[in-house]
Amino acid sequence: INFRWRVVPIGQCNATCGRGEKQQKSECIRSYVDGRETVISDSQCHQLKKPSDRSPCYVDCAGRKWTYTEWTPCSESCGISGISRRQAFCSDQANRRLDDRVCEQAIKDKTEKECNRMPCPKWVYGEWSECSRSCDGGVKVRHASCQDAVGREVHSTMCNSKEKHDWEKCNEQICTQWRFGTWGSCSVSCGDGIETRDAVCTDLNGRHLDENLCDRRERIVQKPCHRMACPSWRLGTWSACSVSCLDGWKTRHVSCVDANGNEVSDEQCLRQGETRPQSHQPCNQGPCPFWRASDWTKCSVSCGVGVRARNVECIYRDQVVDGSLCSDTQVSKVEQCSLLPCAKWKVLPWSHCSVTCGTGQHTRTIQCLRGKSIVHESECDIAIRPKTEKICERDNCETFTQNVIESTVSDQPKIRWAIGPWSDCSRTCGNGTQRRLIVCRDHIRDLTDTYCQHLEPIETYRYCQIKPCAQWTVGPWKSCSITCGMHATTDRRVTCESMEDNEQVRETDCDLTIRPQSIRSCNLNPCPMGEPPLGSWITKEWEECSVSCGGGWRRRLITCSTRFCNEGEKPEQFERCNQQECVKVSKVWQMSPWSHCPVTCGGGVQKRTVWCEDEKIRERVQDTECLLPEKPSSIRECNKVECQTIPIKNEYYHWYAGKMESGTYK
Repeated sequence: INFRWRVVPIGQCNATCGRGEKQQKSECIRSYVDGRETVISDSQCHQLKKPSDRSPCYVDCAGRKWTYTEWTPCSESCGISGISRRQAFCSDQANRRLDDRVCEQAIKDKTEKECNRMPCPKWVYGEWSECSRSCDGGVKVRHASCQDAVGREVHSTMCNSKEKHDWEKCNEQICTQWRFGTWGSCSVSCGDGIETRDAVCTDLNGRHLDENLCDRRERIVQKPCHRMACPSWRLGTWSACSVSCLDGWKTRHVSCVDANGNEVSDEQCLRQGETRPQSHQPCNQGPCPFWRASDWTKCSVSCGVGVRARNVECIYRDQVVDGSLCSDTQVSKVEQCSLLPCAKWKVLPWSHCSVTCGTGQHTRTIQCLRGKSIVHESECDIAIRPKTEKICERDNCETFTQNVIESTVSDQPKIRWAIGPWSDCSRTCGNGTQRRLIVCRDHIRDLTDTYCQHLEPIETYRYCQIKPCAQWTVGPWKSCSITCGMHATTDRRVTCESMEDNEQVRETDCDLTIRPQSIRSCNLNPCPMGEPPLGSWITKEWEECSVSCGGGWRRRLITCSTRFCNEGEKPEQFERCNQQECVKVSKVWQMSPWSHCPVTCGGGVQKRTVWCEDEKIRERVQDTECLLPEKPSSIRECNKVECQTIPIKNEYYHWYAGKMESGTYK
């Protein structure tokens, strides 16, 4: 199909004599292979330059003009070189032919134009048929159709018959065949071997030809043969490992047997070129059960000699098991702890009675001593502070003496453990710990743990696990890369992934004892030409341990020097490391008991001493060596209840700023 502009005159020359212009219109034309033309929308020719709507003209003043013959048929029926021609000659008004030079001033129209500029039909072929003969020359054919540019079949005369190629010769080689000899004897006296025979390439008349002229795929000169089974190694099952943990040995029975299963000497198997299989091999049962101890509790006393305790558990494969599985030497659960010497009250003798008659009082001096040094009274136990005064009676004096009535002693307050809530788990995943604070106290104040020693002990430490941190993820098994071989293996992707974001993490973050298998045998038949030689395992340096203390794992890269290695002899890829106990923080805050509240009402202040102590050496150190944000308070309010006036007879006693004032009602 071809698109072009066609110019059509629509008027006469506007000059009656000489040069002028005449109108013309342009039509978009579609040309077909069969020569037809149709007028179509101008938009189909928008990519072609549109001719002008005026063209020059010339009218000879004497009536002389160019006269034209009809256009000749197109020189081509298709393609890019088709031309149509016509002749032009000069004539007068009576159409008599004149010399062409007379019309030189007149405008002469084209005498050549393009035509049939469209793609030619071409031959389109189907598939070749099978050759009519397999040798000595045959013919193969295919269907040929003449099609135009849009793939429509047209008459065959519209295509070049000289270019038609719908048959050709084939299989012009001479006919050949293999001529075989008889099969020879088996290559072995026992087991699997091969038989062979000769093969000669000949023509159909039996003349010998070069082997390249025959089909090598048909040259079968070998076939397998089987004789009585050769002596072979019979393997027993492996025994259990000689130890229950760490490295040991396992054994099996290895013997040479004949075709009937009777044991014979090992030499008969060795003569077959078979190496004697191992009867011993190392085995590793993983880490042994071990004692795991929690952190020590605080010392049972705030001064002097006390005890502290910790939880001790038998651990095997990250599980708590019966203690009988661990070593006989159990880690101690309780030990003695020594703090600064306790401060004690020292009492000096009573003074003489303050009066010689009537009622008076004895007084005495008391001191708070730590060792031989006098310290502040807040360092001693205010609850058992000795009295410094007591009443003494002498003979009645002549003057009236009013006895002071002492208040009754209240009941001893109940002592108990005050239990705080459990802390958050120390880890958001995996194995962690929780702690809680317990304080010995009565109904108004905290006491040292010594006062609660008669009570049932309260657990302050426990293990917790919110969820596993990571899990094993496996991909699909890969297809075997070969089709035969006893040692062929395939693998799959095994990764340790975080359970929070599915990102890949270190393999030591997952439980290595349940790591999925990443390599397995393809379970293929032996190769006909024998098995490839086994390579050796190549080990790289160990990587860094997953932890610096407390027991972790480390890994090393293991590769095979060839495509095949014995999986049973593959070295361990993981091993335990840094199993030494982690060094615990030894700098802790120590506190003295709260001082006695100086008032019983109206609000007072209690104080205590807070210091940083190295638990290892039981000595005071700089506060900066402890965690300052965790430093306990050294001051607190006490007895904030409002004071009241207590009348006694016609007198009153009023507590004021910790002292009793007296007076008489008026």
